[in-house]
Amino acid sequence: MLYYYRKSKTAKRTAEKIRAAYGENAVDEQLCQYWFEKFEAGIFDLRDNLPQVLPIDEVATSIKENRQVSIAEIALQINDGVLTVAECIAKLDLIKKLDIWVPQQLTEKNRIDRISICDSLLKRNEENPFLTRLVVGDEKWIIYKKLVVTRADELQTVSINYEQRKIRFWIWWDWEGALHYEFLPNNLLITSDVYCSHLDHLNRAIDVKRPEFANSSDIKFLHNDAKPYVSLQTRRKLLEFGWDVLPHPPHSPDLLPSDFHLFQASQKECNRIPQQ
Repeated sequence: MLYYYRKSKTAKRTAEKIRAAYGENAVDEQLCQYWFEKFEAGIFDLRDNLPQVLPIDEVATSIKENRQVSIAEIALQINDGVLTVAECIAKLDLIKKLDIWVPQQLTEKNRIDRISICDSLLKRNEENPFLTRLVVGDEKWIIYKKLVVTRADELQTVSINYEQRKIRFWIWWDWEGALHYEFLPNNLLITSDVYCSHLDHLNRAIDVKRPEFANSSDIKFLHNDAKPYVSLQTRRKLLEFGWDVLPHPPHSPDLLPSDFHLFQASQKECNRIPQQ
């Protein structure tokens, strides 16, 4: 019904189309009209008894655990509707920037942190250049087109279509190129255990690809402030490696180099070349 309502069909025409697809007893015009009036009033949740209290805390917890989670994924996690989740996110005053949930408005402290951290890193690089020793890590969803070929043997015809899909990957890189990357299952929850395991893989890759970094204290490491990245377990792991972790201001995905120098080019390449 909602589909036909948004297509500006009448209740009568909607009832006819539904009965044609699902049988004469599927729905009548009166029921369609009832729901069309609800849609007109802005009520799109099809349950009879709407919850009096929105699951704001549950939604906030899901986002805190994974700031790249989608509205549909949150809805599955908390067993609720996407419209309910969207309303909770609006009340939390969050917006997605560069695939990461951040506050609509940064606090005064957030803005000061952005300025002071960027300023300190610029001055530090002027006094002791470190960009050739900088290792940057980030996570990204990449949208790509999948080439799908179907054959109807009885007609000897071939149909070629493109399906839009997405894949999630981690990558760590420096000024010379990629150091290590891994494709991740779409439903994988990133925990401190998972992240530390991948950091071990990165450490071994650096030993092989950048032997000049034998003195690990030469490595300057930069990643964002996601919960698994700044946990005590992760901090201990990075301390074990002896890497110098650079500061990154909270809620500032736009300040990571990956989005400027890597991900845009990766996405353009995936848009250009369909995958077999």
